[in-house]
Amino acid sequence: MTVNKANCLYDDVLFDADDTLFDFRQAEKEAFFAVFQQRGFTMEAADLQDYIRINEGLWRDLELGLIEKADLKVLRFTRFFEELSQSPDKAKADTGKVLLASDVWVFAEDYLTFLGQGSHLMPEALAVCQTLSRVCRLSIITNGISRVQESRLAASAIKPYISGLFVSEAFGAAKPQPEFFNPVFQILGIDSPVKKKRTIICGDSLTSDMAGGIRAGIDTCWYAPSGDFSAAQGLPITYRIRRLQEIIAIVQGDEYDR
Repeated sequence: MTVNKANCLYDDVLFDADDTLFDFRQAEKEAFFAVFQQRGFTMEAADLQDYIRINEGLWRDLELGLIEKADLKVLRFTRFFEELSQSPDKAKADTGKVLLASDVWVFAEDYLTFLGQGSHLMPEALAVCQTLSRVCRLSIITNGISRVQESRLAASAIKPYISGLFVSEAFGAAKPQPEFFNPVFQILGIDSPVKKKRTIICGDSLTSDMAGGIRAGIDTCWYAPSGDFSAAQGLPITYRIRRLQEIIAIVQGDEYDR
């Protein structure tokens, strides 16, 4: 895959991390089972789904500014343990009670260590970064947890192609809040309408990536591998893609069906 720099529409591409460049679901699954196995507990697929439900609800609260990230790290497990302790399955209920009586903070930190080892990439992520890095500056902007994102990027094949990693913890604000985007723009020198016009954000989340990009006044590219774009109906999203490699044509300025 090649890109002609002379035709490029963008100088800066801001990528989301989880489920855009990195396969967060795989890393999450491996870390979830590993941290319980380390303590002698056997979890099932249904338990992982319960944890994901609790975790995603808390991340939505974070985007809305309702909770702090430090609280989220521990609260997701506290709530999960509480649900286990109330399970009609005696074995699960006993497990939940034991875990509630444990040091949840240490458990949460161990989980992050395992999560940080999961540097699995999404399909086409490496090729896209290799190609675009020849003509654009690529950055990662994420609401994730700093130690996890730094560890994953350092161990990944895309590291040589990423110019900057910006994690919301450093700014005290999360996507989609302007308080996150403004300092990112300042650091990158995106300080004029012309430079903003040549900046695009690519991510899988409507509520953080797309909403944040729209509020920040830059072009947006929604990555929806399912191919179902109905959830974005009515939103002023610039581009919608099903495969990550489609962003190459967008950056190159080829004709693209928006």
